[in-house]
Amino acid sequence: MESSSYRYGKIRPISLVKFLEYTSQRGVSINNIAHTTIKSYIVTNACEHGLRGYNLLTGKAWRLKLPNWITASYHIHLLEFIASLIGIWLETIDDEKTNYT
Repeated sequence: MESSSYRYGKIRPISLVKFLEYTSQRGVSINNIAHTTIKSYIVTNACEHGLRGYNLLTGKAWRLKLPNWITASYHIHLLEFIASLIGIWLETIDDEKTNYT
């Protein structure tokens, strides 16, 4: 006989363990966890001359010229990462100003 505390859609502890075992073996699609829609397409790049980015939907572009000692001192992967952060940051600021929904 089932306890009254497990009625009305509550999961029994043993059922939760079986569910976790099943999903760990089968895997869970990321599409079932989070639904996202794309609002902007940002392309960023880094090279020995500087950092740059472009928004494909709005046509806005930015460029940051770097001194030679920075490009010689830091790895290109770090510069690419910084360029992507700047692109996302500028898009967030633009999104707050225009109030896209």
